[in-house]
Amino acid sequence: MMRRSAAVSAALAVAVATGCQVPVLQDTDPPAPAPAPSAQTADGPLGIPGTWQLDWSDDFDGTTVDTSKWNIEEHAPNGALNCYDPEHVTESDGFLHLRLELGTAACAGGAVVRDYASGSVSARRAFTGGAFEARINVPLTGSQVANWPAWWTVAWPAEGEIDWWEGGGSAGSCWSVHPEPADPAGCAVATPGWHTFGGVWTSGTGVDVYYDGSKVATLPFTMTSAEYPVLDNATAAWAPVMAPTDLQVDYVRHWSPCAPASPGAGDSCPGAASSRARP
Repeated sequence: MMRRSAAVSAALAVAVATGCQVPVLQDTDPPAPAPAPSAQTADGPLGIPGTWQLDWSDDFDGTTVDTSKWNIEEHAPNGALNCYDPEHVTESDGFLHLRLELGTAACAGGAVVRDYASGSVSARRAFTGGAFEARINVPLTGSQVANWPAWWTVAWPAEGEIDWWEGGGSAGSCWSVHPEPADPAGCAVATPGWHTFGGVWTSGTGVDVYYDGSKVATLPFTMTSAEYPVLDNATAAWAPVMAPTDLQVDYVRHWSPCAPASPGAGDSCPGAASSRARP
């Protein structure tokens, strides 16, 4: 996740300068603190056309984070006011919880001390292209996304980053890719409650971003290195800080596209599913 992405600031400035209307995200569920998790594991991504095969997911239905799928982060993120502390990452009631709290926190072996502690996880598996989706309860303070939470994928140690959803403060819910000329990005007005964020990455070509099953952007993205999914609940000096905050995640999923079957080859994509329709 870039520092308050110059991209996020630029996207909002362009919208204001050109008179563009910033899309408003509609809450996809009644505003309840802990609605029942979506039981759609076998289905395709929300609103994204095509035929897909689910090949990696976590519905967070256990009592502890599955460390065969996730690394629980413990470091000092760039441009943030918090340390990542494993004690601020939990799984319960069908959700991943990433808590941000005010309080002196030490990280990097005690070499860095910050004013907030929070949680972050990164996947142990990387993907090159395909469809990505997460369902997240967006935390707001007033009309702004609280803190600096994000759902993103990143190549390591190679370059390449897709911010599927990044809290942009007054800019709302934002998307961007790096590195590309001008770091193309955009934002939608945020609304509270549960939303799906994700899209399709065609390796070496570009990214289609989908919010709540609707395509909101097509971005050029020439990177080809495999990327690891990441979830975090950071905060920063420019962000509207709200602590404590519990960022809740219902699920994270990745699908691969199904290739057309060769004549007489049988089913080339067992368990394939079409995209889910918007409710």
